[in-house]
Amino acid sequence: MECDGCTLCCMVFPIPWLDKKAGEWCPHCDIGVGCKVWDNGVSEECKKFVCAYNQVNASPDMRPDRCKVIFEKVDKTMFLGTMHPHYNDAYKKKAIQREIKAMLKKGFSVVLNSYTIDKPIIIAGRDRRAKDVWLSLRAQSKERYGYG
Repeated sequence: MECDGCTLCCMVFPIPWLDKKAGEWCPHCDIGVGCKVWDNGVSEECKKFVCAYNQVNASPDMRPDRCKVIFEKVDKTMFLGTMHPHYNDAYKKKAIQREIKAMLKKGFSVVLNSYTIDKPIIIAGRDRRAKDVWLSLRAQSKERYGYG
């Protein structure tokens, strides 16, 4: 799936193969437009990433660059929301609270994180403990990205 021009993922996530730290803009990003090298040179890792907004028929106010949170479905039990580092209260917006409630109702746990906060916000779903959700996310991050 091609980038929809949101570009928040180009800033909030680290990109190790470019030595890009979380919170820095990717050098290939045309901010608000999309990736300048998507068709010719973007890494497979970038092409594999599809945020939850692009996976479902989400409302326009949930577009990551508008709500300042980029959600990704980690597995069949969890969503991770990575917040823009300058908007660590973004999860308090009504639209995001509505989405979190919908995720919880479907049995998902939700973890909200930012590279500028000390501890993630863990909202455990049905019959799960926050500690177990966090340990699961860390294990998956280590497996997928080499860190956790």
